[in-house]
Amino acid sequence: MKKTSTPKHKQILAVMMIFSLLVTFTPKQSEGVILLSVLVQGMTYTFSHLIGDMIITCIFMCDGGGGGGGDDDCPYTPGETCGGTDACGNPAMGVVGGNCECEIPIDALDDCGVAALGDPPIVITPPIVRRGDTINIAWDVGANPVEGCALTGPGIGTFDLEGYESTDSIDTTATDPHVFVLTCVSTQDGEEDSISAAEQVRIAGESTEF
Repeated sequence: MKKTSTPKHKQILAVMMIFSLLVTFTPKQSEGVILLSVLVQGMTYTFSHLIGDMIITCIFMCDGGGGGGGDDDCPYTPGETCGGTDACGNPAMGVVGGNCECEIPIDALDDCGVAALGDPPIVITPPIVRRGDTINIAWDVGANPVEGCALTGPGIGTFDLEGYESTDSIDTTATDPHVFVLTCVSTQDGEEDSISAAEQVRIAGESTEF
């Protein structure tokens, strides 16, 4: 029986069809050998080859691309360190879980009564002054409600931040080396929890210890 060959244009069409199907449904590098096989067969494709490879492609498509998808779409490696926020909204470190989410360990002692202050919590401008100069004290209370926070120090006493923004500032006069303290307080289940930070005003030409 005389063997018939497939016309060149049909061979090229078959290669293009299989190539496009495999690129669509088997994008993983480990399956690139299939693409290579198609190219090697190249111009010797017959109709029976086309049917056979379409069946193979269908198998990959029906089972999700040979194991693709799912966790393969995760850009991270399960178990590696990641950054996120804890249950209280504070920055925290965790590990990537099997669902590709950053899992933050839960601290059973953390009742979210008080959150971390901003970074930095207090900025005094300028940091070194002469007596009588005006200074600006800026604060960042983080996620804490401002009504539970106060700024204390010489010249301002206890300055409640209620009515101000969580990141705001006030001006005062420097008379001596001052230490200003930012404190936020929260009460949960009858117990008071607080967090504080301090910054110093330095007087030019004077040695100060903080």
